[in-house]
Amino acid sequence: MTTENKPVTAEQFLQAERHAITGVFARLLPRYHATHGEGHAARYAMAVTNILFSLPAQEMDRRFLESHREAVDKEIAALKDDFEIREIVSETITIRIVFASRQRGCSQKDLMAPVEKLKDLGLYLQGSTIPTPRSFLIKAEAFFKASPR
Repeated sequence: MTTENKPVTAEQFLQAERHAITGVFARLLPRYHATHGEGHAARYAMAVTNILFSLPAQEMDRRFLESHREAVDKEIAALKDDFEIREIVSETITIRIVFASRQRGCSQKDLMAPVEKLKDLGLYLQGSTIPTPRSFLIKAEAFFKASPR
């Protein structure tokens, strides 16, 4: 069986998901250095990344978000013009649903919450084709490699 025909493992998916998340953070960080300064740039990048991927925030990140919510919301709204970030986030969330349903059999409502959140933010991109787990691995790795280091 060739690599293209082997099923994507949960470990491979998690690695690809980390590539997507790290790539988004790495792309946001230099933007926020310019607008929010060295001291807050990483916090803004983390807050926005957590929201985009529906990730739980650590306590410090939650406190930061509470006190900077308006500015974080503005940064999220500014991403409406960033096709690459919107695309990788949308595909990550979509493939996460595939893996979650395969692994845990969660209810459809539970699985769709991150998609609905992205739609509410005006950031979800519904592609003309549904990404496959294999195409997602390739895209996430390429996105990560093309991100600033």
